[in-house]
Amino acid sequence: MQQGRSSGGRGVAVCIVGGVLVGSTLLYCAAMGSPHQALHRLMAYEVLPPIWLLSLLWLTVLFVMGATAADLLWGSKGGMISEAFAWQGSTWLALSLGTSVAWYALLFVKFSLLASWICLLLTVGCAVLCFLSWIRIQPRRGIPAAVYCLWLIAMSIAQLLIMLRLWGQISQADRNCFVYNANFLQIR
Repeated sequence: MQQGRSSGGRGVAVCIVGGVLVGSTLLYCAAMGSPHQALHRLMAYEVLPPIWLLSLLWLTVLFVMGATAADLLWGSKGGMISEAFAWQGSTWLALSLGTSVAWYALLFVKFSLLASWICLLLTVGCAVLCFLSWIRIQPRRGIPAAVYCLWLIAMSIAQLLIMLRLWGQISQADRNCFVYNANFLQIR
């Protein structure tokens, strides 16, 4: 009987992958700059919870997703099909993390609301595909991905509310710019 990977080593790998994901996110955000300026310019504090709570929730969700991916990849005992779904879901997770990196840069560095919202919708799509892959292994394996999807959907709705509120405040000339300019709703 094959023992597979040891559970002690798997636990360490799970914590390392989750920690690396959180650490790399913190480094990236520090390199890109604080979101406070953009949130202030967007008047987003009326729509969003306090920034410390947002940051805590975001990092917790990222840690859990990284840990779940590591657990599935290093602890998969369900045969080749389960392992294939584990890799497929983890690939979708990596794509969703890549698009969320682009979302952060577009929103908080470039201040481009529409482009960042489209990027956020792509992130949601990748997260849903991750969820659908992981739930095929075992229903409980999809729970962290479901939480991640709900988090991203909530952020998409919040950004849409901010965009709609700003849409009512911009001039007709700026609205006409939407048709011709990819930087629609870029904060000046």
